[in-house]
Amino acid sequence: VDNEAIVKKGESYSWTITPTTGYIINTVTVKMNGVDITSSAYKGNGSIEIENVTGEIEIIVTTSEKKENYTITYNLHNVTSSNTVSIIEEENTYTTQLSPNTGCDIYLTTVTMNGADITSSAINGNSISISKVTGNVVITAKAGVNQLISTEFKDENLKTYVIIIIDIL
Repeated sequence: VDNEAIVKKGESYSWTITPTTGYIINTVTVKMNGVDITSSAYKGNGSIEIENVTGEIEIIVTTSEKKENYTITYNLHNVTSSNTVSIIEEENTYTTQLSPNTGCDIYLTTVTMNGADITSSAINGNSISISKVTGNVVITAKAGVNQLISTEFKDENLKTYVIIIIDIL
């Protein structure tokens, strides 16, 4: 945006930068007579204040499109996640390592993003990796203790059968 103002030498100057809707301010550089005075003139939040104008002022502003923030929800049962972030910026990478509690094995892991199941592309073993987050993420992981129950019996022909049940508690 070109915004020219005439200010007399020795007067003060102030201006508030307002980015276009959907954009955010990335950097602001304020120069007077070619000398960078950003540290004393830029007050943050788009506000520029110069108490004593001594020459030509140049203001350089860079902006970028504002990105959405998405939630990471953890539904974990007997499992911990190495990454516990709950908010992530759009298009960022998300990774975590799932670990079952002592004595447990993970038997169920699912990952959804924006309501769509992305389990097959996001999980490798106990690692979860999403290269570009584009919606709210829900991670569900369950672990339990394997309990082996076996029973042996014989039928009327004296043939032996063994029934093994693996139960995850």
